[in-house]
Amino acid sequence: MWGGDKALAKQLLTAAKQKLAGEPVAGIGPHWGKKEVEEILAQLK
Repeated sequence: MWGGDKALAKQLLTAAKQKLAGEPVAGIGPHWGKKEVEEILAQLK
């Protein structure tokens, strides 16, 4: 979006996708962002 290292962005987004794929966190843990991560990863390919 603002320039920078696309390889690092892909690495961080892939890690986020793996964490979001795990078991849902109970309580107030984050559970949003899966759709956005997948959209951004699709743009990086």
